[in-house]
Amino acid sequence: MKFTDYVELLVQRMEKYFDIEKNSVFFDRKYEIKAEFLKRETQTFIFKNNVMDFTESREICLVRKVQDINDIKCELEQVEHILKETVNPSRHHQSTIVTLVLVHDSVSKEMASLVKKFRFRKLYKMGFWGWSEGCAVLVDLNAGKVHSSVYAREKRKFFSPDMRLK
Repeated sequence: MKFTDYVELLVQRMEKYFDIEKNSVFFDRKYEIKAEFLKRETQTFIFKNNVMDFTESREICLVRKVQDINDIKCELEQVEHILKETVNPSRHHQSTIVTLVLVHDSVSKEMASLVKKFRFRKLYKMGFWGWSEGCAVLVDLNAGKVHSSVYAREKRKFFSPDMRLK
């Protein structure tokens, strides 16, 4: 599968849930896709207009083609920086998740192990002010395989280059 075909496949899968920007610049880096999802849960009293409290959850998905293992290292370091800059912990913040999707034509064992070892999770005020999490997914276009970090295991099927999973 070609990278452009994979990008179009992801756009089809994401457009139902995310606000998508193609060829976007985010924190001084160019990404093929920047997809953002914001959910606001409200607690009301008697009428739906009487909002007493609310919480917000946010998910950002960034897709980029990488050239070598050094690109992967730089991108994984960037996830922590992105989370520190985008999260505004408060009692209304529930969660922020940044999913980094790195695409390569042929993935080596070193690349896959680097992504599998990646972990980032932070609680704010013992979880009362929410939490943030960094996920990493590495897609091998030639083999059709998906490698992921611990926190992104449930997302493997979604990012699979298999056309049958639309």
